[in-house]
Amino acid sequence: MYSETMRRLSAPESYFFGHGYFERLLSDRRHFHLLVALWQGQVVSGAIFGLCDGICQYHLSGTNETARWRAPNKLILDA
Repeated sequence: MYSETMRRLSAPESYFFGHGYFERLLSDRRHFHLLVALWQGQVVSGAIFGLCDGICQYHLSGTNETARWRAPNKLILDA
């Protein structure tokens, strides 16, 4: 979904990361967390947050094209 979002936004190539980048981030469960929004049992949006010294930082996100009109990323940020 992240890559799909970057393509939709015509992001420069430097914004595209390989699968390994996400695996490395999320293997550090102490500092990085993936939050997702579900709709009808399907993941429609996801965001990675990093934690450091008690501060939560929004890192990357993506939303499924078919669910964009529901703004599921706003739900993740609110939660």
